[in-house]
Amino acid sequence: MLALLVALLVALVWGATQTLTPVPTTVMKAPPPPFTVDGRTPPVVAGAVRLREGDVVRFGPGVRVLRVNRLECPNDVHHVAIRNAAWHVPDLPTGYYGVETAARGQLVRVESHSAPCP
Repeated sequence: MLALLVALLVALVWGATQTLTPVPTTVMKAPPPPFTVDGRTPPVVAGAVRLREGDVVRFGPGVRVLRVNRLECPNDVHHVAIRNAAWHVPDLPTGYYGVETAARGQLVRVESHSAPCP
C-alpha cells in the first residue's frame, strides 16, 4: 500500500513538472494580401484586412475579374469587372467577405452598416 502511495506521489509530481515546462511555440506571420489599399500593404489582423467605402484596392497586372463573396449570406456572391487592376470599394454591408482573384483570395472585414441577406 505504501509503495502504491509513493508511486502515485511520484506520478503526480512528475506530471506537474511536465505541464509547467514551457513549450516552444512558433508564431507564423500572416502572408501579405494579394493587393494594396490606397497604395499601402494593409495589415492582416486576425486573418482579415479591414476595408472601408472609398478605399482603392489595387491588384497585380492582369487581374480583370474579382469575386466578392459575403460570407454571412450564402447566395451573396458578385463577380466584379475591374479596370486597370483597381477596385473602388463600394458601400458594403458590415461583415466578412472573401475577395478573390483567379490566383489568390483574402478575407476582408467591412464595418459600415447592417443589411439583411438578399
